[in-house]
Amino acid sequence: MVFQKIKRFLISPRTVISLIIITLIACVIGFLVPQITDKSPSYFELWKEKNIYTFRIVDRLQLNRVYTSVWFLSLVVLITVSLGYSLCLQVKKNIRQGREHKARKKKHKPFSGPDRIMKIFKKRRYRLSGVYSDDQKLIFTKNSIGRWGGVIFHLGLLLVIISAIAVLCFQKSGFVQLMEGDLFDGKETGFLVKDRGVFAGEFNAGFKTHLSK
Repeated sequence: MVFQKIKRFLISPRTVISLIIITLIACVIGFLVPQITDKSPSYFELWKEKNIYTFRIVDRLQLNRVYTSVWFLSLVVLITVSLGYSLCLQVKKNIRQGREHKARKKKHKPFSGPDRIMKIFKKRRYRLSGVYSDDQKLIFTKNSIGRWGGVIFHLGLLLVIISAIAVLCFQKSGFVQLMEGDLFDGKETGFLVKDRGVFAGEFNAGFKTHLSK
């Protein structure tokens, strides 16, 4: 019973639309609220001095590092699970319809209906993919890949989202401030500000930088 409710929740149009809207709102927040790797540390220190309560709320909710926050990652993972489950259902449905099509095609009889119907669909770039005289049904499809078009589209979208999750989980970004003659050793302690994904490892740049006079 619980599993069925979870499945209905994941493939519900209301759920999908809600997730998309929340993601859009999160992206707007990430654009409007200064992110810790886009501004200097002095900017946030000044913000903290002027309005400490607002700063604490923003920092506590991770609104100043939206794209590496736990809640944003959870949101993207939920979208991925919903899309992946919907994709599995589409594949199963298409396989079942393909088997039914082959079984019914054996009973196919030549179609001798009006040419006007054929011309109308042909003009709109549809093609006749099946004729079943037993229940007087005509099957038209609009593209050559037929019913697999939606599967291919959603599969591509799923791969893009999975790639985004990998970036969100393992990305590392930081802020370094150097004066003339300073040496940056590339180690974690040299960064004034660090922002990393949930599963990002040690924060080392792997190179040294010297700012000559």
